[in-house]
Amino acid sequence: MEPAIYVTRAGRAYIAKLTTGSTAEITRIMWGDGRLAEFENPWELTDLIHVVAQGTSTHPNAKGASVNFTCEFRNDLNGGLEERHDLTEFAIYALDPDDGEIMLYMGRIDKEPEPMPEYKIVNDQGETVTRPYVIVRRFPVEIDFLAEGVNVVMAFNLDAFITAQNMTEYVTVTILPLIDELIRKRVKAHNTDPTAHQDIRNLIAQMSGRVDLLEGMFVHNITGNAFTVNFIDLDGLDVEGVWNSAAQRMEF
Repeated sequence: MEPAIYVTRAGRAYIAKLTTGSTAEITRIMWGDGRLAEFENPWELTDLIHVVAQGTSTHPNAKGASVNFTCEFRNDLNGGLEERHDLTEFAIYALDPDDGEIMLYMGRIDKEPEPMPEYKIVNDQGETVTRPYVIVRRFPVEIDFLAEGVNVVMAFNLDAFITAQNMTEYVTVTILPLIDELIRKRVKAHNTDPTAHQDIRNLIAQMSGRVDLLEGMFVHNITGNAFTVNFIDLDGLDVEGVWNSAAQRMEF
């Protein structure tokens, strides 16, 4: 749902100070699960009612006197949530050169809170594990400044978003070499594994036995009652030893 948006009193004073060419420094984005009391005026607030965790955002995009970006809230940021919360409020903070950090912008979603389940879970064995998926909530934000050409910088790590170009570079430079090395190790281990492709090894052993018989008959001129046995099974055989069914042989 679309949040109710408020520029705080401190935020309005801060915006009024900015002129063309000024730099607005966004210091952090926070979200919480507090709810406004009947007597509270959101424009007068200086902080969230109940802070839960920090969020992140996309890079700001300036157009005329407006700057827009997307706030993102994830339950795996900063170590991950350990308890379930309902997202009811979020705020954008900026650095005022005169008054220090102020809450510039506030979003309220009290009427339809967004559930944010815990990311860290304690399993039946008492071990702390993480969910196999991440819950993400995104809210577009647009801030109108009084002057055009205000530069906006984010003074925090925008670590939740990745572009298609970033992903291509990451896969090419980081992931593919790791996959290649893993494949090489697996192939090498497979080639030296004496039990790999046991069915093919059995067929080769049978063919070798037949070739030995043919060599005995036509090369070494053996005319006696030579015979060979393939231990595909033990039907009709009475031998002592351990039968290796996979390798189709008797082991003593």
